[in-house]
Amino acid sequence: IDVLSHPDSIEVHRKSLQDMINTLSNLGKVHSLRGEDSLAMKYYEEKTKIQAVQTSIEEQLSSSSGCLGGESHMRHGSGFFSEGQNLMKEITEDVK
Repeated sequence: IDVLSHPDSIEVHRKSLQDMINTLSNLGKVHSLRGEDSLAMKYYEEKTKIQAVQTSIEEQLSSSSGCLGGESHMRHGSGFFSEGQNLMKEITEDVK
């Protein structure tokens, strides 16, 4: 099955990736609040890896299908760079 011919399937996968990112972020926050910084960093690092995969997928979809995904693509595709740059800021805020 060609995934590009099934936009609903693409949206399901986007949501799954975003759910994983949110879950890892929340787990990182919990461990950070407990003072378990090394464990929190493991979750934040995994979150960053998934965001990189997400960005790569979005770039591939964008280059192979033009405007597939529209505004949703813009919302998801730019997340890795802003999140990656703000990782330490997020960790610092979690500790407060």
